[in-house]
Amino acid sequence: MVECDLIEHKDHGVLRYSIYAPGYYVSAEALCAANGAKVSGFQDSHERMAVAISGIIIGDGGSYSGSQSSSSEEDHHGGYGGGHGGRSPRPPVVSSRCPDGWTRFDRPQGPWCIKVFYAWQNYLTGVSFCATMGANVSGYQNAEERMFVANTGRTLKARQGGELLGEVWVGAIRNPACSAPGYCSPNDQFQWTDGHTTGSDGILWGPGEPNVIHPHDKVTQDCLVMHTSAADGQIARWNFGHGQMDDSLCWYGWTLIACRKRPEPR
Repeated sequence: MVECDLIEHKDHGVLRYSIYAPGYYVSAEALCAANGAKVSGFQDSHERMAVAISGIIIGDGGSYSGSQSSSSEEDHHGGYGGGHGGRSPRPPVVSSRCPDGWTRFDRPQGPWCIKVFYAWQNYLTGVSFCATMGANVSGYQNAEERMFVANTGRTLKARQGGELLGEVWVGAIRNPACSAPGYCSPNDQFQWTDGHTTGSDGILWGPGEPNVIHPHDKVTQDCLVMHTSAADGQIARWNFGHGQMDDSLCWYGWTLIACRKRPEPR
């Protein structure tokens, strides 16, 4: 379980919430950061015991896809309609748009805005980079999103001059149960961290990937990148195809990142 702190700017208080999501510390940091928060410490024994109790509750029935210990109006009033035998009318649909420079994708679970940036960084600094814009490092729902990011990254690299081969950080972290070769199928080895992407249709592995253990450093590669080539028909770094994915060490520095955010109401 991960315990996160979210600073509320109105009164400078701290909103603390728990997410059931097994993982390494690096994935815990990324998960909290994806929700605009930090991994929590405990000020005193009361906080420590509150977290322990919430962990028991969440661990009994939680899941990675959004179980949190914070309460809601539905919890306090017995469901929609205040417990009086009816569901409140649905709110009107509000049209939305992506900020200037961001591209909208209409997913089954709702609209999504993506923007690709040229910015050299490791994975955790990339998480912070996207967070400064109210965004997260993006996963890919399907091949259309993946190739949009790959092609846009290629264009950005060409504008910079110099080396044209590139790598894009992807919003995913290794599943802790898949930390050794042969434990999991390729598409089960990583879990999306952006809180919105689902399934594995947006994944395309390079040959022999994910290989789990770095061939030279001999440690587990817990992060994910996508390779970009200089032009159609040409190979990317290490003989990868354009838009193919590769597990990576999280502290490596790569030059491209795709951030995501929800559209803004009009």
